[in-house]
Amino acid sequence: MCIVSITELSHNLDEYLERSNREDVFIKKDGRIVSVLTAPAKRGDALEALDSISGRYPYVDYERTLADRENNR
Repeated sequence: MCIVSITELSHNLDEYLERSNREDVFIKKDGRIVSVLTAPAKRGDALEALDSISGRYPYVDYERTLADRENNR
């Protein structure tokens, strides 16, 4: 797991996108985690980890959400 600020991420985006295929990259803004970069196959695990770290975010099944959007078009 890697934790990076938004500023650092913006300056080295290619590096962190590549790194996200090997490990989760958590993104911080104003001292708190606001997002996570992860490989698509590991997305569910990363969201559960983010939920456990923050205790505030509900688990969202993004694959299902995207499929529902496509079906409703």
